[in-house]
Amino acid sequence: MKLTPEQKAFLEYGKAIATLEYRIERIRFTARMLFKREYRELSLRFRGGLRDDFELYYAIGDVRRKRAACRAWQRRRCETCLHRDDEIPYTCDMCSRSPYAADNWEPRKEGE
Repeated sequence: MKLTPEQKAFLEYGKAIATLEYRIERIRFTARMLFKREYRELSLRFRGGLRDDFELYYAIGDVRRKRAACRAWQRRRCETCLHRDDEIPYTCDMCSRSPYAADNWEPRKEGE
């Protein structure tokens, strides 16, 4: 089954969250093994070193980008017709992509 762009964005967002959670768990595990303490008990210097080692900032940035992409799909407008609607979840019942559309489709003009 082929995924829609909305589903792909949601799936990628979920993968990014899973990656972030995995890195956080690895940081906690490493703190316990290396320093024999919980992560929260370490000084800021060692916490920063662990975050840098596991590149946590990149994982956080990736989650933020994927979340923004997922939200953009939720707030999208119909790109195939002139009818605009801000319902959530989005359904354009005026164009050919809708299951309840008859012959109301009208092409989008350049520049709109």
